Amino acid sequence: MYFPSDHARHIFEESPRDSRDAICKLCKSTVSFESFAYYCRECRSHFHKDCLTIINAKIHEHTLTFIRRENPFPCDVCGRDDKGMDMYGCLQCDFFVHRQCIFLPKVIKLTRHSQRLSHVFRISDGDNICGVCRSQVDVRYGGYSCIEKTCNYVVHSSCIIRFDVWDGKDLEEEPEPEEIDSQVDLAALVEIDGKSVRHFSHEHDLLRLDMGEKEESGQVCQACVLPIEFGSFLGCKQCDFALHDVCASLPRKMEHGIHIHPLTIHVDAMNNENGFFTCSVCNQHSCGFMYKCCQEDCVKVALNLQDLQQNVTKDAGFPWSSNA
Repeated sequence: MYFPSDHARHIFEESPRDSRDAICKLCKSTVSFESFAYYCRECRSHFHKDCLTIINAKIHEHTLTFIRRENPFPCDVCGRDDKGMDMYGCLQCDFFVHRQCIFLPKVIKLTRHSQRLSHVFRISDGDNICGVCRSQVDVRYGGYSCIEKTCNYVVHSSCIIRFDVWDGKDLEEEPEPEEIDSQVDLAALVEIDGKSVRHFSHEHDLLRLDMGEKEESGQVCQACVLPIEFGSFLGCKQCDFALHDVCASLPRKMEHGIHIHPLTIHVDAMNNENGFFTCSVCNQHSCGFMYKCCQEDCVKVALNLQDLQQNVTKDAGFPWSSNA
């Protein structure tokens, strides 16, 4: 079988059944004995039939055919012209796309933005700065834009893959989750009588106190494990428990660009080694409160409050780590 336009100067034949280690060059998965596949002796490569021609792809209405030759055309989805990437084409309408861009999701949610994003083939004109890499988004090519028409938040299609900022879920057919009343269900502080408050991490009521310029409390914030030296704070009259005002006001659950999943605050580090944990951002040991990913299939992420407060004021568009 010969595909002059797909696999130039190479001849495809039925994949030999005696190869137990055959891997499809395109999808990188095993070529089983039952699968319909081809083999090219010239480059010693196996190809699933379904990988050479992709039918009913979400990204395009026509069949997409694998192009073996290098070409100067940029991907119509992400706008990049990486010659080393596998490219597919639709000659019927002059459409070219990277293999990885064929399977991009239609609707996604990033923790660095409050609303869902949908894939579009043309970005609207405007001040289009990518929310991930902070560079300009070319309006001629596709990308992701906020579903809210009044919001101009956009992201390169390629940044979704390159920086691993997406949790892997396509939300196209999933309804929007019901809003949680954070003032009730996830409130960190609850007012008691106008003078005292209750924090979820402590069994006693706390009083709002203020440090004078010359005072020294000698107390340490139980959340960030830093001394309380100035400003307002919450203190317990029955024990030495104290919190910085800003630490006490941090939400119990939050989304942050530092990780692809929501983070939940944990106040007890005793289940960790010697009561300490290692922050996934700065690699420092801490024994204070921590934000942690509770996703079962996710690499566990722990973040101390000092790093969170430093990064929360920054634009969350930068890939902090491999789990960003």
